[in-house]
Amino acid sequence: MGNVILDIDPQLSVNAFDKLGFNSFSQMYTLQNQLAVFDALEKGEINDEDFCESIRKITGLQISNNEIYRAWNALILEFRPENIAFLVRIRSRYRCFILSNTNSIHYRKYNNDIIEMYGIPGLGSLVDGMFLSHNLGLRKPDEAIFRKLEELSAIQPDETLFIDDVWANCKAAESCGWSAMLYDGPSLPAFFERHNLPV
Repeated sequence: MGNVILDIDPQLSVNAFDKLGFNSFSQMYTLQNQLAVFDALEKGEINDEDFCESIRKITGLQISNNEIYRAWNALILEFRPENIAFLVRIRSRYRCFILSNTNSIHYRKYNNDIIEMYGIPGLGSLVDGMFLSHNLGLRKPDEAIFRKLEELSAIQPDETLFIDDVWANCKAAESCGWSAMLYDGPSLPAFFERHNLPV
């Protein structure tokens, strides 16, 4: 989802935490590598309050939950209209699913954003299923999360195309027998056109 359907910029969260006095955030969190507390949040092993308390302990800063939420959500930008329209279009021909490493804090933010921006019931209304790490207790590139999606959605690996912006996640999908492509933007329709994918 992130950097494919939803535009994100992790540097904005780095900047927001820096303003709160947390000057080492960029060393603790990236899309490829992160401290255990971020993994735990993404796998649903801790709740929002536990996450905030961990951030306070790590930083030594007396910052409120809402300040942490705002800084953590700063990386979320927008759902491009052309991506939303493309999802609606392509779903008329194929079963479509979202498989995302995410967390409950970000989920509330971007789901509310898409409801307000497009007047739809939520992101899940655009696809046949959403499989989110914090609900499943698993994260990409662990092959188990791909197997769990197969189990819950009854997809056939050899009929499935997986698109992701992280190479390790694509390799994991391929290890499960899926076709996989590394997303190189700038939008879903442009990506499909450039790679001559059928729509």
